[in-house]
Amino acid sequence: MTYGTGGEPPSTTEGSVEASSRATVTSVRPSIAYNDEQLAPFVEGGASGSRDGRAEGGGDGFRDRLAESGLYGGPVQEDHQEVSDDHNHDQNRDEDGAICFDQPGEAPHLRVNIPADVPVPSAEMIRRHKASGHCPYRPWCEHCVRGAANHPAHRRRGEAPVGNLPELHSDYGFFRDKKGDKERTVTVLVTKDRKSKGVCAHVVPRKGIGGGYAVKQYVRDIKKFGYHHKVVIRTDGEYAIRDLVDKVANLRASDTVTEHTPPGDSKSNGAAERAMRSIEKQCRVLKLELEEQAGAFSVTHKVFPWLVAHAADVLTKFQVHDDGLTSYERIKGRAYSGTMLGFGQCILYKISPKVSGGEMGARWEKGMWVGKRFAS
Repeated sequence: MTYGTGGEPPSTTEGSVEASSRATVTSVRPSIAYNDEQLAPFVEGGASGSRDGRAEGGGDGFRDRLAESGLYGGPVQEDHQEVSDDHNHDQNRDEDGAICFDQPGEAPHLRVNIPADVPVPSAEMIRRHKASGHCPYRPWCEHCVRGAANHPAHRRRGEAPVGNLPELHSDYGFFRDKKGDKERTVTVLVTKDRKSKGVCAHVVPRKGIGGGYAVKQYVRDIKKFGYHHKVVIRTDGEYAIRDLVDKVANLRASDTVTEHTPPGDSKSNGAAERAMRSIEKQCRVLKLELEEQAGAFSVTHKVFPWLVAHAADVLTKFQVHDDGLTSYERIKGRAYSGTMLGFGQCILYKISPKVSGGEMGARWEKGMWVGKRFAS
């Protein structure tokens, strides 16, 4: 269910080994080497120093022949000082002081790439993960894996630098129970803030103005991102969403710049499409968990619009980005500290904050938790 992302083990070539040791030696020798102290019985007295005829030809010549064959370990360092400031070879000497080198087949960095080990969560971890709306993704969660697991991601180029003006990217999407089911299909409007990476998502009656609901909701989303002045809204070239942002521009008191990509060029609005995929995955995860508790339900169910809005809310509040901050922290300047529960959890809610004294009616009623307002 999970995939490891470890790279290929570095190659072990003669050049790399020689480069790592050139500060001390000029070639790689076998692990058995002799030093001056061990060769003293053979080379003492120059040409006259011999033992069983093995050192004939002079001490220097014998030492030179050993050096050529790789069996001469160099002069003994009596005080065991380092030969180079960059390498300390004391740990690579044997008990007699000779330098030893690892055999080629014993390189410690060689390893086999295997999938990452999935930790076993505690009950408290599971409870908190459900309360955060399954955000962020956790490989030990069955619902996360079934609904949002990816293959290993391919490395892509970095995004273009963010301009001075706030920039929002929007797009429409369709969520359905199964492929080809046109009757059980809902339209979802997604907006992503380029600066904070925060997202908003809403089920709307249809593409376009949609009776005014989508326009008013879009204006509220701009304020939610903290923008009260000039903004840039970027969409694709479809007429329905162009009509929507034009109405938004007319309704806002501040200036609104609208940009539209060429028709058919979906990659030009990639930020909105990636946001749509994130919302789709998060909605699938939340829907699978709720169906496990309450049974299967369609995207046309009245609880699904709440689920879509909650999916965007938890992504904004709990999805951590490369800088270690969530979108909520980028917008508000602080981490979210409100109380969260699992979507669809049965709760007791207070009917009204104001209750007259002496009334014997219930002050709390049973209900279903479907999320919180962004500012709550």
